[in-house]
This record gives sequence, C-alpha cells and structure tokens, in this order.
Amino acid sequence: MTNALERLVEQLRRLPGIGSKSARRLAYHLVEMPKEAST
Repeated sequence: MTNALERLVEQLRRLPGIGSKSARRLAYHLVEMPKEAST
C-alpha cells in the first residue's frame, strides 16, 4: 500500500465506528472513485 493510502486509512480509522477493515475499504473506494463523482 502506498504511503498516501496508508495515511488516508489512518485518518478514516479515527472516525467513530470505523475500524481497520472499514477504513481500508473506504479508502480504496475513495481512491477508485471517478473525479466527476467527487465534485
């Protein structure tokens, strides 16, 4: 995993109710999301 992706996972893990596995899934989803969907 890249350094930036690891940092994103760590930040997402700080959210209430988000564990390691959920944070990793969310991070992958955000990275793979088309740019049009993120605006």
